[in-house]
Amino acid sequence: MNKKLIIRISIFYLITVLIGTLSHFAYSTFKFNNGLKVIFPINESTFEHLKLFFYPFIFTSLIEGFIYKEDLKSFIAKRGFIISFIMFFEIFYISIMTHLFGINTFINVSSYYILILISYLISLKLDQNNKVITVGGFINLAVWIFIFIYFTYNPLDSLIFIDPSK
Repeated sequence: MNKKLIIRISIFYLITVLIGTLSHFAYSTFKFNNGLKVIFPINESTFEHLKLFFYPFIFTSLIEGFIYKEDLKSFIAKRGFIISFIMFFEIFYISIMTHLFGINTFINVSSYYILILISYLISLKLDQNNKVITVGGFINLAVWIFIFIYFTYNPLDSLIFIDPSK
């Protein structure tokens, strides 16, 4: 990896982590309207924490792609392709860690930071001109946006939707 690429990834990794961390407290702090529930977490459930990865990662990917004059369609699709793998991994990982160690803030926060880093590293290896990745990436983005819209307002009676702090 060349030095410029390492600096680029480092900068956007830090921006993503910062936005995600601030987003964790945004809804309750600023008392946003009901429509912003889809973007900002409204409780401590695993489902709500997935928003902390999804939206900051896509937002910073748009900025990064624009600044570095990437083919935005392919670049965002490539990042969208990664999302499902990381989010499903996070669901399983947090479920296992919570079962083993209970609610552990250090494990939850460190896993969040590590998963974002893994996402950036995986994106280096994907060919953004691959049609499967492009189509799959946009399908992933559409499915996750639908999931966030629907289940934010209609959560299931399932562990990933339950706030463990209550």
